[in-house]
Amino acid sequence: MLDVGLAALFLILIEPQRTGMAWHEILGLSIGFLFTMHVLLNWSWVKKTTRNLFTLAYKTKTKLCYVLNTVSFICVITIYGREFYGRELKSRGCCLSRIQRI
Repeated sequence: MLDVGLAALFLILIEPQRTGMAWHEILGLSIGFLFTMHVLLNWSWVKKTTRNLFTLAYKTKTKLCYVLNTVSFICVITIYGREFYGRELKSRGCCLSRIQRI
């Protein structure tokens, strides 16, 4: 059920013009919270799979799911970090686009 909620929120968040920027940000925080809950609820699977990732104990499908979950996690953290960092710099009068060109 949590996965369905994440997928639905993701589809809504693709185009911020549909919801307006305020709701886009609120839903973005919600999807971040749900994603964190998803990882925490499945933490035993994460630990067990990480330990046995390079053994023959798991099928290719499980390994692929692990890689996709890891990439998703990195993307979410990067997006939130960049958004927070950009706002922090902007509040100090620094332009993020100038920093990205360096």
